Amino acid sequence: MQHGRRALAYVAAIVLLAAAAFYNGYPLVFSDSGTYVDSSFGLEVPLDRPAAYGAFLAASHWKTTLWLPVLLQGAVVVFVLDVILAAVRTGARPGLAVLPIVALLAAGSALPWFTGQIMPDVFAGVLVLTLFLLLFCPDDLSAARRRLVGLLCVLSIAVHFSHILLAAALVVTAASWWAALRLARGGPPRPVRLGYATTCLGLSIVISVLFNLVRTGEPFLFSRVSHVFLTGRLVSNGLIQRLLDERCDGASYALCGLRDRLVADSDHYIWSPDSPIHALGGFLGSKEESRRLIHDVIVAYPGAVAASSLRAAVAQMATFRTGDGLGVYGDDTWIGRVVRRRFPSEAGAYFRSRQQQGTLWSDAQRVADVHQVIVWACLAASPALALLDRRRGRDRLARLHVFVWIALLENAAITGALSTVVDRYQARIVWLLTLAVLLSVDAAVREGAQRGVGTRLGLAVPHDRQPARSDDPLPGARAKRRDASSAEASATPPRSR
Repeated sequence: MQHGRRALAYVAAIVLLAAAAFYNGYPLVFSDSGTYVDSSFGLEVPLDRPAAYGAFLAASHWKTTLWLPVLLQGAVVVFVLDVILAAVRTGARPGLAVLPIVALLAAGSALPWFTGQIMPDVFAGVLVLTLFLLLFCPDDLSAARRRLVGLLCVLSIAVHFSHILLAAALVVTAASWWAALRLARGGPPRPVRLGYATTCLGLSIVISVLFNLVRTGEPFLFSRVSHVFLTGRLVSNGLIQRLLDERCDGASYALCGLRDRLVADSDHYIWSPDSPIHALGGFLGSKEESRRLIHDVIVAYPGAVAASSLRAAVAQMATFRTGDGLGVYGDDTWIGRVVRRRFPSEAGAYFRSRQQQGTLWSDAQRVADVHQVIVWACLAASPALALLDRRRGRDRLARLHVFVWIALLENAAITGALSTVVDRYQARIVWLLTLAVLLSVDAAVREGAQRGVGTRLGLAVPHDRQPARSDDPLPGARAKRRDASSAEASATPPRSR
C-alpha cells in the first residue's frame, strides 16, 4: 500500500511539473531546441553546444515523441526533491511529502516552465541540489541513491557550458569553507564532504572531453566556437570598438575595416546575417582573429573588463522573469523544420500549440507577474529564515539557504560576465530559493504544531526525546543512550528504607 501511494504521488508530481507543456499543447521550445533535438539523432557534437543534452534526448524520446523527455525531466526533478526532503526534513514520509512541495512550486515558480521545455535549463537546479546532497548529506543516502544522485550530478554538469563553470565554482567555494572550518576547529570538519562532488565534476569533464575527441577528433571541453561568444560579449560592452579606435592606425586587425558594421549587441554580432564575423571566415574561420582581440582587450583594459562583468552580474542577479524566449518558432526557424522532419506525426500538434499560435507569451507574462512578487518576497525572507533555522538546530536547512544564495550569486557572475544578461539564466535556478523558503516555513509550522500539542496535553518534551535532527551525524545515538539508561535503571535494586 505504501509503495502504491508513493508511486501515485510521484506520478501526480510529474504531471504537475509538465503542466506548462500540457497547457501549451506541446512541449515548450526555444531557439536552441532545434540544435539539441537534431544532434540527438546522430549523437553529433553541435558546433556551439555540448553533446550531453542531445544524448539525454536520444535516450528519452526514442525517435517517437518529445513528450517523453519532458516527463523524464519531471521525474528527475521529483526524485531529487524527494531526496532533498528526506535529507533536511525530519519525519518526512518518503514519496508523499514531495507532492505538496511540487504543487506549490508548480503554482508559484518558473520550475514547470523549464521542466516542460526541450532545453537543458532545468538541469541547472538539479545540479545545485545534487551538489548540495553530495557535499553535505552523502552519508544519509543509501548506496543506490548516492550513485543515482551522482549520475544525475554528472549529467547536469555536462549538459551546458555554464553548468561546468557553476559546478566548479560551487566545489571551490565548498572547499574554501572546508579549509576555513578545518583551521578554526583544528581538525577535519564534519559538515562538508568534498570527495563525491569533486569526483562527479571530474568525471563530467573527462567524459565530455573524451566524447568530443571520439566524435570530432579534437579534445576540447567547451565549444569549438567559444571565441565567438566571448568576442560578442566584448562587442556588446564596447571594448572591442574602443580597442579598434585606439589601435587601428598601427595594428593589423581584420576588423579595422569593418568597424562601421559593429553594433553593441552580442546577438547581432553572433547571429545576424549582417555581422562582420562572416567577413572574418564565420564561426570557425574567425578563431585566430577573435582570440587575438580577446587577449588584447583584457590586457589593455583589465579594469574596464572587470567593471563591465560586475555590472552584468548585478543586473543578472535581478533579472529572472518567467517566459523568456517563448516566442513563435514557425516553419522558417530551425526547430520548426526539425520537428517537421524528425517527428512528422507531431508537427500538427507543434504548430497548433499556444506557443506557435502566439498566445502563450501573453499568458506567461501574467504568470510572470505573480512569480516576480514571490521571488522578491523569498529573497527578503530567506536570510531571516536561515538564521531562524540555525537557532532552532536545523543546521542542514540553514546550509541549504546559504548554498542556494551562493549558487545564485555565482550563476549571475558567470552568465553575466560571459554572455548576455537575459531572464532565463537566473530564472532557471531562482526557484531554488522558493524551495528553501517553503521548507523553512514547513519546518517552523510543524515545530509549532508539535509544541501546541504538547502544551495542550500538559506534557513537556525532554530534549533527548525530541526527534533527531536530519543533520545529526549519529541519528540513533540518543535513542541508544536512552535505552541504555532505562536498562541500567531497571537493573538497579531499590534502596531499602
